[in-house]
Amino acid sequence: MKVFLSTDIEGVCGTTRAEEVLSGQLSYTASTKQMTQEVNAACIGAKNAGATHIVVKDSHELGTNIDPNGLIEDAVLIRGWSGTPEFMMYGLDDSFDAAIYIGYHSAAMVQGNPLSHTANGRKIVETKLNGEIFSEFTLCMYTAAYYGVPSVFISGDKVLCEAAKSQVPNISTVAVKDGWGGATINMSPRKAVHLIQSEVEKVLKSDYKGSIPDMPSEFQLDITFKMAVDAVKMSHFPGAKLKSDFTVNFTTNDFYELMRFFLFAA
Repeated sequence: MKVFLSTDIEGVCGTTRAEEVLSGQLSYTASTKQMTQEVNAACIGAKNAGATHIVVKDSHELGTNIDPNGLIEDAVLIRGWSGTPEFMMYGLDDSFDAAIYIGYHSAAMVQGNPLSHTANGRKIVETKLNGEIFSEFTLCMYTAAYYGVPSVFISGDKVLCEAAKSQVPNISTVAVKDGWGGATINMSPRKAVHLIQSEVEKVLKSDYKGSIPDMPSEFQLDITFKMAVDAVKMSHFPGAKLKSDFTVNFTTNDFYELMRFFLFAA
């Protein structure tokens, strides 16, 4: 069994403020330690379920948050950014059996995590796909589906986990925290690690093949930028058009083309 794991940090247990997730800040190290523990828990759960090959994609900020020496020996770690349209799913292909997401967070313009954003929070105000606000998980889930890989497990904030359930009904979730305004309510970090390990093992021992969402026949992507200049610039991407002063629309029936557009837009 080959398992692909993509990890972010804003959805790990405890993270609440920006300085906790930005490299170079005093409280950043504690967050990366919890991130690594939650990733290791998922890897151990996968290994206990029979996984023989586990690839971990570090998908936050510079992509260099996990100390390679802190990761379990059975996992392969992808650090940094490839510059390819797979974005947070770089390294995934159709040879994998399952995709797992650790530390994911709610979308921009969605209440549920003080650190909610989608892709580049410095540039992007809101993202919509076929009229619905979407998160980074949505993009990654469809990327996995594009390669025929089921999305079987996600951990993060409660609102994101509920949204993931609505998109992939069979997905297993562990909501390690809930957010309101600038606050988070967190379970014990040790409990989060325990639940992630046990739930990953449980789902990978089950019949999870049905956890591939149906791909829409057409993708209508709307991105609203903070600066009008970014919207004007992206409206010149082939197939894109200016929808309003700050919003660009890109429509395609080929998901890989949507991935390509998003790579340049974000």
